[in-house]
Amino acid sequence: MISIIGKEMLFPNEEQTFIAGDTRTVSRTFMMKRYEADRIDLSPLTFRLDVEYKSGKKDTLLLIKTVQEESIALLLEVDAGIFRENGTVFIAVRGNDADGVLNWTTAKAPVFVEGAIDTDGAWSGELSELKQMEAAVSKVLESEAARENAEAAREGAEKQRQTDTAAAIQEAQEAAEIARNAKGDKGDAFTYEDFTEEQLAALKGEKGDAFTYADFTAEQLARLKGEKGDTGQDGYTPKKGIDYFDGAKGDPFTYEDFTLEQLATLKGAKGDAFTYKDFTPEQLAKLKGEKGDTGQDGYTPKKGIDYFDGAKGDAFTYEDFTPAQLAALKGEKGETGKGLTILGSFATEAELRKAIASPDAGDAYGVGAARPYDIYIYDGKAQRWDNHGPLQGAKGEKGDPFTYTDFTKEQLAALKGERGQDGYTPQKNVDYFDGAKGEKGDPFTYDDFTEAQLAALKGERGQDGYTPQKGIDYFDGAKGDPFTYEDFTAEQLAALKGAKGDTGTAGPKGADGKSAYETAKEGGYSGTESDFSTALAAAVKAGALVDDVTGEKYRLGVANGGLYYVKEAEA
Repeated sequence: MISIIGKEMLFPNEEQTFIAGDTRTVSRTFMMKRYEADRIDLSPLTFRLDVEYKSGKKDTLLLIKTVQEESIALLLEVDAGIFRENGTVFIAVRGNDADGVLNWTTAKAPVFVEGAIDTDGAWSGELSELKQMEAAVSKVLESEAARENAEAAREGAEKQRQTDTAAAIQEAQEAAEIARNAKGDKGDAFTYEDFTEEQLAALKGEKGDAFTYADFTAEQLARLKGEKGDTGQDGYTPKKGIDYFDGAKGDPFTYEDFTLEQLATLKGAKGDAFTYKDFTPEQLAKLKGEKGDTGQDGYTPKKGIDYFDGAKGDAFTYEDFTPAQLAALKGEKGETGKGLTILGSFATEAELRKAIASPDAGDAYGVGAARPYDIYIYDGKAQRWDNHGPLQGAKGEKGDPFTYTDFTKEQLAALKGERGQDGYTPQKNVDYFDGAKGEKGDPFTYDDFTEAQLAALKGERGQDGYTPQKGIDYFDGAKGDPFTYEDFTAEQLAALKGAKGDTGTAGPKGADGKSAYETAKEGGYSGTESDFSTALAAAVKAGALVDDVTGEKYRLGVANGGLYYVKEAEA
């Protein structure tokens, strides 16, 4: 069994040689992991074995795929004639999907194809008619027996293959473990040129602070020293005490002045935590705040005297920065983020793929015969177009009417107009009504009174009352207003509250609530539960879609028997 670890094929010694004369008696099994490092499932791919000969000719052979939970087994049945040339042959396993979007391949590896001794297996001597008949009968019997044996062997092999699947996986895992622990010949030193574009992209972190000479370690400075150069023309031996500096200031050394080899050697082990001693004089100067007031009972320190009392100070926190220090630490404004821009539309996905052969990550197009279009967004990492459904969603339910209590304090303050002109004191029996009919206003409530109006409504103090006596009816016959909850005073309400009662018995278990899929069906969704779960998971992962022209946000909703994106304000 040949193990595929990463992109390399590991051969047992006996399986790296093929015999040209073998016909359906030998096979090779390639074992590989089902998932890549970022959990991309390779099982849907079709796998082939690409063959390259010394002469430059190439062939491709179909591999039979068996998918397990965490692995894939690829079977190659060796037949006479699968290799057109003997000697060293290079092979590689390749997989791709039906659309050619996903492609996966191993590094090529050498195998050796040996020829066989071709001999004539049929005897051409003379036989009598009886012998010829006996030979023909024997041949028929042997052929039938061979067929039965072959059928029995096939059935046994099939049963054995089914029962040995777990053992084959275990063997592949053990072989992979042996391969991981096996120590081969010492290879060439890894350099910057050995990185792939994907590895370099993965190594790129967030933008850090500008690199200065003070950031070099002693080991890095030693590595930056190049080989000794050739002797310069018209040179001379400098003498001690003589200043040969011509006064011209050179250009400052920048990150762009590094060579690729120097950058490769600069990456070392993780450094120590940044401390106060790591600041440069320039950085300390920027951190220095305004001059403080003169301290009380100070004194002039003297050289050679240690005034440190040994007490550990408080840890420096963000609140200890001065406004000037925070201003100095503030970096440049970043670029405006890229919103959702629909670049065009196509009738079908096939037309989109054909027209946009080299899309950029985040490119978005509408696909469909009519609005609302399905929005396809290109995933740069997975190298594929993802369908996010239409942007137009279902119309939401009618909201509650807006009332005065819905205003915030800020909104009420904004509604207050400018001060009007000075008024005048109205006089009795003067009609100031101008005859114009105004718009119908909201009903006047107690909350509409101002404090001054409430004070004006307060009447004069009444006459002193008296203590009623038992047996005397003071009712004057007039019917009063019915007593309501609003007539209670705060003290009366507090007195009406009784002691806390005992805990009641638990009520019956309520009926199970409806699932999101059932609710969507009631709202008109006509798809399957599997399609609904897939679309819902994609929508949750994608989050809200933002139109970079209008700034409107859209989230997933149900309308017209399908899932659509709905404006957040309407959702």
